[in-house]
Amino acid sequence: MSINNRDGQFSPRNPVGPLYGKIARNSRIRVTVTTPDTTERIRFTGEVAAWPQEWDTTGTDVWVPIEASGVTRRLGAGNEVQLSSFRQFMIDAQSSLPDNYWPLDAESGITRSFNVTSDGVIGVKPFAPAGLGYVRFGEGDLAPLPNGAEIGGSPSGYSATCTVGIDNTQIAMDFVFKSEKLGRLRISIGKSTGASTRWSILLRGNTNDNDVGLALGIDVNPFAHSGVLPELSDGTVHHVRMVLFQDGSDVDYTVYVDGVSRLSGTRSSEVLPDTGDVKVDYDQDEMDYGGAPLALGHFCVFVFATEPDIDETMLAFRQYAGETAGRRMERLCGEHGLTFSAVGDLDATVVMGPQGAGGLTAALIDAATADGGLLFEPADALGYAYRTREDLYNQAAALELDYSDGVLSEVPTAIEDDSFTLNDVTASSPGGGSARAVLESGPMSVQDPPDGVSRYQGSISRNVLSDGTLADQAGWALHLGTIDEPRFPAIALNLARPLIAGDDALTAAIAELGFGDLVSLVNLPVWVPGDALQLVLGYAELLSNFEWQVRVNGRPGSAFTVADTDVDRYDAIASALASGVNSTATTLSVADDWDAGVSLWSTDDAVVPFDIGIGGEQMTVSDISGTTSPQTFTVTRSVNGVVKSHATGAKVQLWKTPRYAL
Repeated sequence: MSINNRDGQFSPRNPVGPLYGKIARNSRIRVTVTTPDTTERIRFTGEVAAWPQEWDTTGTDVWVPIEASGVTRRLGAGNEVQLSSFRQFMIDAQSSLPDNYWPLDAESGITRSFNVTSDGVIGVKPFAPAGLGYVRFGEGDLAPLPNGAEIGGSPSGYSATCTVGIDNTQIAMDFVFKSEKLGRLRISIGKSTGASTRWSILLRGNTNDNDVGLALGIDVNPFAHSGVLPELSDGTVHHVRMVLFQDGSDVDYTVYVDGVSRLSGTRSSEVLPDTGDVKVDYDQDEMDYGGAPLALGHFCVFVFATEPDIDETMLAFRQYAGETAGRRMERLCGEHGLTFSAVGDLDATVVMGPQGAGGLTAALIDAATADGGLLFEPADALGYAYRTREDLYNQAAALELDYSDGVLSEVPTAIEDDSFTLNDVTASSPGGGSARAVLESGPMSVQDPPDGVSRYQGSISRNVLSDGTLADQAGWALHLGTIDEPRFPAIALNLARPLIAGDDALTAAIAELGFGDLVSLVNLPVWVPGDALQLVLGYAELLSNFEWQVRVNGRPGSAFTVADTDVDRYDAIASALASGVNSTATTLSVADDWDAGVSLWSTDDAVVPFDIGIGGEQMTVSDISGTTSPQTFTVTRSVNGVVKSHATGAKVQLWKTPRYAL
């Protein structure tokens, strides 16, 4: 829009302007329209990235042409920060001391790795090598998490050390590690002096055959240990948490490995330290064991009983595998301070695989694509909204438009093209699984015309938890790609025209139309037979002094009309006319065209009436008789206005064949 700026109030650098200091890059803007029923409706919310100052040569005409956008423009303006879901979780979890977290995922070659604060900023507390052995930051393979530090060698002192904030009421310490063959890892916390003021967790390979233990002071022999845990040297990444709680004069302790308590008990007459540091000692070749280097990362110390719930931690550690698509989008928006709203049940969305390391918008699209609903920027807030796939199912039309009433401001174009056509689909997952679905027969099949449309082959990637669901994903994509109906890319409505402006109910219905709603076009011309049901994918809106134009972009909405097993019917495998009929005959002879006597239509009076289709003509069946092929149908002809005769062998099928939902 262009804003009159003759008085200079929309000049950000005008110190005497009323908006000085209030408008700048990404100032927010909201557009509202008051409809004839006096309702104020929000049409757009966004950000203005630039305030260009323009004027004519005389300086008489001064204006600011602004362009506003939703939040996606800004998020995509540069290279998005690659997300590590577990790293973000640990940053958010620092509610007590926000400087006790070291991801150790810094670039390789550095000599010290610094902490990350609760706002995601690199801090000033170093995690630094000390003693013998080596520490290589950023080179420890913790896949699928980002790299940590690689620690190796046989030090006589400590491999690394850092200073931490400690509370003597409760201490929790988290870290993740990976080793092909574990030596001896000792991580101690507390004061440097005093036998009982330093607590150590030990992970031991060697003759101990992999176990976890706890020790006090400088002792490397644990006072308690877990017993054999072979998985500690299986070459996959593991999460460890040690929790120490001061209970009077005793200390209660618990050690979790991958969310499972492996060691717990009480140490009598002991105290927790109130100050101190953390020392990491890894002896790769203890007692000539010949162990392997260790990858270590995401080290964090929590105090004041603020460590996150262990189950929530494990969900984040596993990159939220098992989280539903809707809840993932909700969480991601919350982590980035964006508003999020939902239409439908977020818990009924597809169960996701691990969250990848892409940026925010990529992660949102990944989740929305897996579920198959609609992700969009809402008009009334700066953020995102999601309409679930299940909420799109079997809905009533939100707006019915009668073409014969002249309500459309432009003649619509009905397009029968291949924009969405896909009849040979392979669905795959990041885990490597795949499944294929092919439509072998019918007007949208892989057969050459006129029996089909030829092969449209494609692959889709769906980040689902179980590869066992890929067949369903492929089948649903095949269904969406083989809808044999026209689409209407522009259904134009001018709400300023008297025909609409004078009808408050119609104005409200158009103004309230949302993403994923259905628009029904009825009484279309004979060259577009039948009614059209279109799913709203988006819309363009033009507001000026003299018009309020809304142009809806749709695709066939019948794609989301799915079977209800309580009321819908199975279609016949293959039925055809046993003899031809003229354009007025109301009795049909229908034969089983697949395996005579096996695939018959029900003669139960309770199933009628229902509609069938023959050669594009819709008919209503009121009675079926005969228990062998051919059967006799009594029908009402030309329900959709199509009047024609049909030859022997013409296919007979339900007018709308129910489809299984994903």
